[in-house]
Amino acid sequence: MDLIKKDFAITCYSNHGGVVTQENIQDAVANEAALQVYLIYGAMNLRHKFHFATLMRTPGNEEDLILGLLYTENIINEQADVIQVRRLGKLNNNIWKVELAESVDFSPAEHQRNLLSSSSCGVCSQVIHPSLAATVQSTSNLTISPRLINSICNDLANHQELFKITGGAHGVALYSSAGELYSLAEDVGRHNACDKIIGAALRNAALPLMNHYLVFSGRVSYELIQKANRCQIKIILSIGAPSALAVELALEYGITLIGFVRTQGFNVYSYNFRVTN
Repeated sequence: MDLIKKDFAITCYSNHGGVVTQENIQDAVANEAALQVYLIYGAMNLRHKFHFATLMRTPGNEEDLILGLLYTENIINEQADVIQVRRLGKLNNNIWKVELAESVDFSPAEHQRNLLSSSSCGVCSQVIHPSLAATVQSTSNLTISPRLINSICNDLANHQELFKITGGAHGVALYSSAGELYSLAEDVGRHNACDKIIGAALRNAALPLMNHYLVFSGRVSYELIQKANRCQIKIILSIGAPSALAVELALEYGITLIGFVRTQGFNVYSYNFRVTN
């Protein structure tokens, strides 16, 4: 079975000038599976085990997804805060254990997820940690031109291989200040793809990311602004629309939020001084 997609026998109906035809074909659909994450924490002589989350995600890059999630929820600050990340069992890729360093001050009550987190919701089952609302202060002289905005968003679309196959995956990418693709992830959940990007940056000691552009293929919701703020990202691009709360947080955090990027133009929702000619 393919990790990122499944093939189904379907019937495809087409309408040509009022004439409806049907055809039996094989169609690729983006895969979705539950990922259980357990944390091991506390003093070395008295370790505790905690079921942190069950996430619905597209299989692949599990370590990056887990590290990115732990980082954006302020549980860890660097790679050294994690002793190891490993799956439980050689044949099961859906149960993972994270052993935190003794120095990590982890409180289960502050990071409790009460329900299954669906692929469309990054925080809906979580009791949000108060520190997520804290504004990260960073200095960045990063700007972007209209030409580069269109170039980057077109490039993201060209690199979304899973979306090309299935039409059912979100793409999230980091681009350098020169407009070069740094990293990309695809997932049925946009927040999962974002966490995979951030987790990879954490592993590569590339954080913070104030000199990179964060780019989304679809809608930008408020938790994505929170994740960007945690990484000190100052310019966000999206082919889709932002939510009202995402715009409000971008204004609060000092982030330039650009949406509805099309060949004909785009919308700047906050801090338009970073868009320069």
